[in-house]
Amino acid sequence: MSRYLVILAALIVGIGLGILMSKLKNKSAAETVLVEEKPPLNLWPWVAGILTLLVGLYLISDETRAPINAGYNPAIIKDGNLIPGGFDEDKN
Repeated sequence: MSRYLVILAALIVGIGLGILMSKLKNKSAAETVLVEEKPPLNLWPWVAGILTLLVGLYLISDETRAPINAGYNPAIIKDGNLIPGGFDEDKN
């Protein structure tokens, strides 16, 4: 479910940036310019993209990690039934 929220958030940020950049577009662009000017660097799409990426990766990350010292018990088949593996709580 969180993956869909991340995708939705990325779409909303992209659409919002598109609308914002179209509103902030220079109104005098229709005038004739005889000298080519370098367009100013716009960092907002980069900042919004990186923030969306970081928030998305945080939301997708697995919060059920095993402790560092935990031992792993692999899955086994016992009496024809599969018993799933897992991590021990703490091995000190």
